[in-house]
Amino acid sequence: MLWFVLLILLILIIIILAFIVAYYIHNKSKTTIYRDDTPYTPISLRKESIFASQGDKANVNFVVINISTHINSSILQDVIHAVETHTRDNFAPHWGTRASFTLLEHNTYPTPEHLHQGNVLVYIVDTIEGGNTSFKGIASHWMTLPEPEDGLEGGGPQPKALVPILPIVPIGVPIIFIPYGDKNYGLRSVSNITSPESIMHALGEALSHEVFETLVNPFPTGMGANFQVFVGKDYTHMYITEVCDPNEKDVPLMIEGIRVANFVTRDYFNPYTPVGIPLDWAKRIQKPFTPVEGRQYGLLLDHKRNKLIFFVDIAQDTTLKRYKIGTIHSAPSKLTLQGLRHITRDINTLIPLDYSLLPS
Repeated sequence: MLWFVLLILLILIIIILAFIVAYYIHNKSKTTIYRDDTPYTPISLRKESIFASQGDKANVNFVVINISTHINSSILQDVIHAVETHTRDNFAPHWGTRASFTLLEHNTYPTPEHLHQGNVLVYIVDTIEGGNTSFKGIASHWMTLPEPEDGLEGGGPQPKALVPILPIVPIGVPIIFIPYGDKNYGLRSVSNITSPESIMHALGEALSHEVFETLVNPFPTGMGANFQVFVGKDYTHMYITEVCDPNEKDVPLMIEGIRVANFVTRDYFNPYTPVGIPLDWAKRIQKPFTPVEGRQYGLLLDHKRNKLIFFVDIAQDTTLKRYKIGTIHSAPSKLTLQGLRHITRDINTLIPLDYSLLPS
């Protein structure tokens, strides 16, 4: 009798173990393995956003080098925090990347580790070699290039070319330059810069502007710049994806009490975006490729005339007009956006174009 009971128990144990093994095999076959054997959760089931699921790989670090005697660390820290918040909360959901910042001690320079880890270098300086004759506008961004493009007249100057005391950096490093300047260039050229608070607002707008454009398009115009390309029968449009220029003179926007830059969304570069879809963060722009108090740069390839033309679309009152900056023969590839902005500052020197303003 005892052996019969033991036999029944043994059979039950075998049956239970068989069910457990079958259940394990069945569920394992349903699990999608992602990368390092970590179970992959479908996007539709994630609680966090798609952007957040990308983790640190969607982050670009900006190393800030402050050698200015006019901008103290306290103001700079407040501005950096506001820009970081603006990037994370507003810019990243549209463009899929965010920014972190490493603020070096005042008057110190990047280490070799900083230079070889894919960081962007942000220089806050007092003056530029040659002043406003060699640097136009409030701030600018580019990527360092080999000789002979590494000088003041080149498309990817070394920081040392603008401020001689700065050390040489490797080729291919994204650079942002923000000079304090004077009434003709830099932060001081912004109206009503008379107090630490006004400097803070000018710096917040300039830094966020250059950070956003560097995140999307860190390259020089003629050396691999990011373009939105539309190939047509008669000509091809190549719009430069500078995300702040189309609304750079927009209404003031505030984050944490600091003025920051507006930016266009990806839908701005889509000629077929449905009406009602936001084309910029402040929802000021009404049509794709149509700046509001700003400018849109690009290249136009004329297939019939075999010409490559640098152009700029400028919003004037309620009208959008296109002007020629130069051709491939008269405008060298080293032209940076800094140079383009300088050329287009006086529109009376530009030649109107009769090409269609929108891709066709």
